[in-house]
Amino acid sequence: AINIMPSVYKCIVCRANLNPDKEINCDECKLYVHTTCSNLSDIELQCLKSKDRSITYQCTKCKCQRKEIRDLVEIITELKSEIESLKKRGANTNDEINAEEIIQETFERQRRSCNLIIYNIEEYHSEDKETRIESDVETAKEIISQISTVSTTDIHVTRLGRPNNVGNKRPLRIAFKNPSDVIDVLRNKFKLKSLYSNSVSISADQTPRQREYLKNLRDQLQVRLANGDNVTIRYMNGVPKIVNVPKK
Repeated sequence: AINIMPSVYKCIVCRANLNPDKEINCDECKLYVHTTCSNLSDIELQCLKSKDRSITYQCTKCKCQRKEIRDLVEIITELKSEIESLKKRGANTNDEINAEEIIQETFERQRRSCNLIIYNIEEYHSEDKETRIESDVETAKEIISQISTVSTTDIHVTRLGRPNNVGNKRPLRIAFKNPSDVIDVLRNKFKLKSLYSNSVSISADQTPRQREYLKNLRDQLQVRLANGDNVTIRYMNGVPKIVNVPKK
């Protein structure tokens, strides 16, 4: 909505004083923003000025919050689907899962959604910790850049587990800023096979419950394959499921 407010109000984007003649407010949080900071076109601004307008304006912060809510709902739906699938197959789901456990699992999955795990990467053995970290970061950037165009400028790299004997290879956890970067890399991980044969692999950073679900699913897949079923595991709406392989 277009409003005329005192100049003491500040733009939520640039924090400068608002121009009383050129300002809009978010229909969600009711805070104000310069039209030049709103990323709206002239036509969109004209529509907002219309008395009988049917569109609403949401600031960037409110849009992000709405997306976070949608992401949470998606994770909860995914989790419930996994639980029901396990129950139908008679798998051990550690009894009933209460609401608190679902909430904890939901936030844990959301936290891990920005992470990737890379396996079978040689460790640079040095007494200097910073040198080891720098080596891991450069290795991770090189691998990711070979299969994806996502930015690796701000990634955070950590070795999982305690330092061990020479020759052992602890997994690398790569933390991105956005889950979309993780999805892009996972979609292109098949390219690793031609680059590293089967020596290097990448997976999502799954919770113990996700790993339990996938293990049960793979066990079920092996049983069905042994019985002659032409099936495989495919991800449907983010949930891995056993599906029939279409006949050629």
